Amino acid sequence: MEEETKSRWCCDTQHGSIILIPREGDQLVRFYVELPPSATQPLDLEHLTQRVSQVFQPYQMQIVDTAWWSTYSIGQRLADHFHDSMRVFLTGDACHTHSPKAGQGMNVSLQDGYNIGWKLGQVLTGRAPESLLETYILERKDTATKLIEFDRGFAKLVSSSSSSTSHEDQVATNGDQKTTTTPAERFREQFLAAGRYTAGLATRYPASCITRSRAPGSVGFVCDEAKGITIGMRFPCAAVLRLSDGKPMQLSQALPSDGRWHVVVFSRRDIWPHGLHVIAAKLATAFQGYEPAGSDEDSFINTVLVLSKMPAAHSAPLNLPALFCPLQGKLKLKSHTKVFVDAENRHAAGWGHAFDLYGIAATSSIIVIVRPDLYVAEVCDLNDSARVVDFFGGCLLPATK
Repeated sequence: MEEETKSRWCCDTQHGSIILIPREGDQLVRFYVELPPSATQPLDLEHLTQRVSQVFQPYQMQIVDTAWWSTYSIGQRLADHFHDSMRVFLTGDACHTHSPKAGQGMNVSLQDGYNIGWKLGQVLTGRAPESLLETYILERKDTATKLIEFDRGFAKLVSSSSSSTSHEDQVATNGDQKTTTTPAERFREQFLAAGRYTAGLATRYPASCITRSRAPGSVGFVCDEAKGITIGMRFPCAAVLRLSDGKPMQLSQALPSDGRWHVVVFSRRDIWPHGLHVIAAKLATAFQGYEPAGSDEDSFINTVLVLSKMPAAHSAPLNLPALFCPLQGKLKLKSHTKVFVDAENRHAAGWGHAFDLYGIAATSSIIVIVRPDLYVAEVCDLNDSARVVDFFGGCLLPATK
C-alpha cells in the first residue's frame, strides 16, 4: 500500500469510494471518504476509520496516526446576488459552495478575491470608473455557475458506487466495436480531461469593457492575429531570451501581477526600426495620460517588446524606442529589462518558438493587452494602435496630476 500512497487515485468498490491524494513530504496522505446516506451526526474519528476499512474490504487498512480530520455535508449552492448596491461584495464560500472532490474551494475563492481586489484598488485610487466593479459580478458569477455544474458531474461520478447500477459495466458502442467501461475508468477519463480546469487554466471571461471581443456575446474569443491567444483567458507562457544579457526566461516573469496593466508588443524584423518607432510613439503619447506626474514611466502600464529574431552580432546597436526603455527609480535610470527575443537557447530545449506558440502569422506583428490579473484583454495588429487607445479610454481614467 505504501507505494500507492505516492500517487493520486480513486478506490471504487461495492462498499463505497475513496479518493487518495498524497500531501507534502513523504508522511501525509489525504483520504476523501464517501459516507453512506445512513450516516448520522455526530461522527468521530473511529467512525471514519471504520468506513475506510469497510471500503477496502477484503483488504485490511490500518491507520497509525491522523494529523487532522473533518466531515463535510456537500451543499452545491450559488448565491442569487454577488453584491449589495455595489458597496458590499461576496466572495468564496459566501457565494458558492460545492464538494471538495476536485480541490477547487480555495482555488476559486482566492481568484474571486483577487478579481475584486485589483478592481477595487483601481476604482478607489481614481484610476478606473466604478463601472469596472460590474465586471466582477459578470466574470465571477459565470465562473461560479460553471464550477457548480462541473462539481455536480464530478461528485456524481466519484460517488457512482452508491447507486444500484454503479458496478454494472457500461457498454459504449464505437462503430462495430463495443467497449466496456467501469466507474473507475470513467473517473480516470474525466479526471484527466478536467486537468486544465482543475489547474485554473480553463477559465474564460465573457466580453466586457476589459475583455474585448469582436463577436458580441462570445466567451473566449480567438482572433486571427494570434490563434494561440484567447481573449478572456490567461495569457499563455512562452520561453524567451532577454536581449540585454541573454538570460533565458519565461515571458510571464516580465508581467508581474502587481496591479499594473501590461502591453506586450510582438515585432517581426521587417518593421525595425522605423515602423516600430512610429507605433511606439503613438502608444507612448496615449499612455502618458495614465502615468502620474513624477512616477516611473511604467508605474501603471508595463510595456514589453518581443522581437522575432536576434539582432545580428555585427549590426549597429539596436535603436529601441524609449517606450521599451522607461526611466525608473529615484535616479530615473533607463530600464534594459523590457526587451526579449524569440531565439534558441544553447543550453536548453524549448526556446525559439514563442511566435509559433502564440500562433502569430509569419508576416504579422501584434499588440496584446494583458490585465493586472494576467488575463488577455485585447489583441490587435501592430498598426492598429487606435484600438489600444480606444480600449484604455473605455476602462480607465486619466491620472490626477
